[in-house]
Amino acid sequence: MFDHREQYEILSREQLQEGTCNDNPDTVFQVRHLATGKTGWVAGPHGVDCCAIGDWLAFIGEPADSREAAIGLGLDE
Repeated sequence: MFDHREQYEILSREQLQEGTCNDNPDTVFQVRHLATGKTGWVAGPHGVDCCAIGDWLAFIGEPADSREAAIGLGLDE
C-alpha cells in the first residue's frame, strides 16, 4: 500500500497539548504537497500510537486551507 505521507513535506509543527509522544498530544502541521507545491494544514493526535498526517490523509483527504479549519476538523474539542 502506498503511504501518502511521503507526498508531503512538513513546513511547521505545533503541539497544542502538554505531554510527550507517548501521550499522543493534539498537534497541527502545515504541509506542502511535493508535486504541486500546494500548502495546507492537518491536525490531530500525534505520537507513538497516532500519526496526525497519515490519519488525516486516510480519513479526511486533502489538507485544510487554514490552521483553524484543520483544528476544527481534526480535533475533538
